[in-house]
Amino acid sequence: MSGLLSAGGPAVELKTIGDRFRGVVLSVSELTDRDPATGKDKHWDNGDPVKVYAVNCEPERPQDFEGEDVVTLWVRSGLIKAFRDAAKTARVRNMDTLRGALIDVVHTGLGKPPSKGLNAPKLYEVTLTPGFRAMGPADSDDLPPEEPF
Repeated sequence: MSGLLSAGGPAVELKTIGDRFRGVVLSVSELTDRDPATGKDKHWDNGDPVKVYAVNCEPERPQDFEGEDVVTLWVRSGLIKAFRDAAKTARVRNMDTLRGALIDVVHTGLGKPPSKGLNAPKLYEVTLTPGFRAMGPADSDDLPPEEPF
């Protein structure tokens, strides 16, 4: 599955400093971000669409997600930088090495607000461990995982 159809399952929420999510990456989809108030696509000043990434994962603790075995980590804003830094550190260069990786995301704090009246951006630490689970070809995202945690 690809695109919008592969984004499925409850959203991972890291609201409070110290909140953590761990799971195995099953797939990633690049989508155009939308304004939650209007539902319209977001665009940068130059007209390019603002991207968001739907990272579908098997959670380490499905009980935190009402027993769901696939959840979606929405990667946007500051989480994009933390994710890219983790991928560089772990030498994850493409989907073949990202699929099956263990992802560990922690909300570590708040940054400086970009300007007066705006919320402080959330800060994250992301760790990726490639090869945590062997995965089949990229088109087999609908198959169940090969082994439990």
